[in-house]
Amino acid sequence: MDSLSDSKTSPSNDDSSCFTEAQEAFGVLLLSFKNKPDDSKPYDRSGTFRFLDLPRELRDRIYYYSLYRPQPYHYRRALAPFVKTYYPDHIVVNPIQPASGWNKNDGSHVTLFMTSPQIYQEAFEAFCSFNTFNISAKRELDGILRLFPQKPAGSIQRIRLTFRNFIWRRTWRNNTSEGSFAQMISESRLAKEYFPSLRECVCAWYTSEQEFEQNGGVSVSAISYEEKVDIITDWMKFWCNQYHMVPPKWLKVEYQSYQCEYVKSLEEVFANALERCKKEVHDNSPLDLEESGQKWLEEYWEEHTRGKRQTRCAQSQDLRACASQLHLNP
Repeated sequence: MDSLSDSKTSPSNDDSSCFTEAQEAFGVLLLSFKNKPDDSKPYDRSGTFRFLDLPRELRDRIYYYSLYRPQPYHYRRALAPFVKTYYPDHIVVNPIQPASGWNKNDGSHVTLFMTSPQIYQEAFEAFCSFNTFNISAKRELDGILRLFPQKPAGSIQRIRLTFRNFIWRRTWRNNTSEGSFAQMISESRLAKEYFPSLRECVCAWYTSEQEFEQNGGVSVSAISYEEKVDIITDWMKFWCNQYHMVPPKWLKVEYQSYQCEYVKSLEEVFANALERCKKEVHDNSPLDLEESGQKWLEEYWEEHTRGKRQTRCAQSQDLRACASQLHLNP
């Protein structure tokens, strides 16, 4: 009997000893997994949150990731049949249409604009500020910008215009490279009048090597980078003085590859030369009348001559009085 009882109790003793050794080795780990945890209620979330409680900087960043597109948007005065067929989900304003590469199945921007009036206003300003708008002007640019919607025009900061050496506008008198450059300066300043928040006016220039070098009189082949910048800077300064124009600070020129990639490679050179031309031509321009003192001299000279005239008038009146007295009392 004793042997049987010992044989029955020995396995339980071994199990308890094993459990004790494991408990000493792993600490309270075994105790934590001994009992099954209670089932908690599933987390009920509708997916909404207080978006307007976020800081405005964070909201603008969210608007940027939701509404920004690297390709420019095209502005049209009317919806073309092609646009109605392939781009049915236009953005905010009917004439403003997305460029190629837009995902037609993505409707997140529409949902964002329809959330609330405040979010619509903030998203609309962000949409106009972050994106670039391509304005095609087959006729006079002034007439097209005059009909541009006033609400987005106050918030747009980046536009894109297209230029070619040969154009069919009747106001363009010089179909050469220097004429195109002068027209870029003129129309970029005109755009600033209709877009008060404009920070960047990109002029996409479709030109060729023959037009730029032969008709423009500029040859930049087989020379160093600095010499190219100097030559193009002198070319810009010469024609700015000829046309009496100063390139604005928001003007930017991008070369478009046409017939050859050589002209496209001049884009960086032209950009550096344009920045240098902006500084040098602006410094050499005549000062304002208030700064130069010319207006003060004119006012001083006018007062000085006015005093002389008053003195002469007084002297002439005295002489006439004396003459009348002499005539009456001979």
